[in-house]
Amino acid sequence: MKGGDPGPPYQPRSAGQLDTVRVRAAVRRLLADPTAKLVTWRATPISYLSWSRSSGGLLLIGGTAVTGSGGEQPWQIIVKDVRYRPWTPDASQMVRQCDHGGDRPDDWGYWRREPQAVSAGLLASLPGVFRGPPWLGVERLDATRYRMWQGFVAGLPGESWAAGTLTAAAANLAVMHAQFLARPPAPRPWYCRSFVEQPALRARASYIDAVREAASDPRVRRLVPRALHRGLRRLWATHPLAVGWLRSVPQTLCHRDLHPGNLRQTSAGATVALDWAQVGVGPPGEDLATMLYCWALTAAVSPAEAVGAMAAAERRYYDGLPAVAGVARTAFRLTAAYHYGLPLGVQLGELLSLPAQRRAERVAGPRWRARLELAVQSVEAVQADLDLLTRGAALAGPTGAELSAP
Repeated sequence: MKGGDPGPPYQPRSAGQLDTVRVRAAVRRLLADPTAKLVTWRATPISYLSWSRSSGGLLLIGGTAVTGSGGEQPWQIIVKDVRYRPWTPDASQMVRQCDHGGDRPDDWGYWRREPQAVSAGLLASLPGVFRGPPWLGVERLDATRYRMWQGFVAGLPGESWAAGTLTAAAANLAVMHAQFLARPPAPRPWYCRSFVEQPALRARASYIDAVREAASDPRVRRLVPRALHRGLRRLWATHPLAVGWLRSVPQTLCHRDLHPGNLRQTSAGATVALDWAQVGVGPPGEDLATMLYCWALTAAVSPAEAVGAMAAAERRYYDGLPAVAGVARTAFRLTAAYHYGLPLGVQLGELLSLPAQRRAERVAGPRWRARLELAVQSVEAVQADLDLLTRGAALAGPTGAELSAP
């Protein structure tokens, strides 16, 4: 590690001061009333942990305003600071997150991406059923900081979703992806690369052999299929072919960070995705993998229940994209395997480093076992696709056509 930065996770704190003029302008945009007058307002810092270098802090401001109709109306706005933070991670840090420290416009941690996406109007065209928060403005504070203003989103947070809500959100996601498949977004140099292409993947792949070593512990051996080590090595060996295929299929707009903390379901049934700092283009099915696996890994359900809920959500998503359902299924399996299956070596390597008693406690823990089972399932599910890629055969493609491996 260089430069003295300890790396993520960070606990950002908004450092800038707010003034009434800017707050009033944002409130008028939120209420769609250019004459609205502030009555009261108050700013409250939001404390949170972030794995993103660009996180500069969040403020919730709320109050009341008198609108042109004469009524006093409550309002809430989120102020998000975005900052530039250089960082050079070591190999152990790269194992745990996507950011490899690069500052290119297509790198995961590029700090200007979300302000540029909002300023360019890219996110203004999202469909009503799957959208972002109301964006109220972007201002540049100085050479290393932006401030973004957005309306507060009330709704059921993703951490509290039941299986039915997850399925409805998958259907809404298909609507968004279908829109951008039909009208692809204009190329932008700052689109984030797919997770499958992130350099940090190599650090996780370096732990694959820990899967074989973990089998020396009889408590772990019962949880690890004999073919898992071979399947992971095959997954990594096929990585260049997988990247080529994922680039070759129809592309849509991708959020790339659909974990439960970034999702809300409104009372009207719309899905709102927060934090578009990793927005880019990619195949249909990629976002779905992130959304479903992140939900399954945090929901208070058993692995069997999670798999059932994920299957139902997948079906609803594919029903909304009949012309590319085959592509979406394959992209889903590939993304899931590289994103959640490849780190199995890291998970088991950490287990081996623990004292015997701690190791036994972790193996017995239901959440740890659930995470292991879901990751194993992702590796097993992709093996037929890897076989086709290796042989240069055609993978499942859109209805009526197949796409050959590059």
